[in-house]
Amino acid sequence: MPDDALVDATMQAVHQIARSVYILSSRHPILQNRTPAQIRALGFLDIEQTKTVGELADLMGVTISTASGLVDKLVEENLVERSTNPEDRRQVLIRLAPAAEAMKHEIKGIRTRQVRAALATLDSDRHDCFLESIQAIAAALANLDHLEPEVT
Repeated sequence: MPDDALVDATMQAVHQIARSVYILSSRHPILQNRTPAQIRALGFLDIEQTKTVGELADLMGVTISTASGLVDKLVEENLVERSTNPEDRRQVLIRLAPAAEAMKHEIKGIRTRQVRAALATLDSDRHDCFLESIQAIAAALANLDHLEPEVT
């Protein structure tokens, strides 16, 4: 089992990566009036694939009520479209509106440039080790998503 110092350092590094990516990209004019939750919601949606509000809530780790409020705001801004499931008319489906596709592409471009610039600061002989390590942590965390939180 990893020692506490390694766990703390890993958690701090993951937090710093996420925070840095968000802060730098949120300064871009296309995102200045968006909340972090709206940016995350847009990231989980796709123009070619529909989801229910419940599926979006699960992906984001929020309540259906919270996700529904986010979707309402994004629909008002013509960034998300709602439709009825033709197989079950009681079910409402959501997906990115065409206007949001350009925004999502821009967000991806911003973040790609950030990561490219950060990786350029590493010695090229460390790239493989870095990639192997970060992929291993990502896979390990994904495999633990079924665990219930411990109550202390």
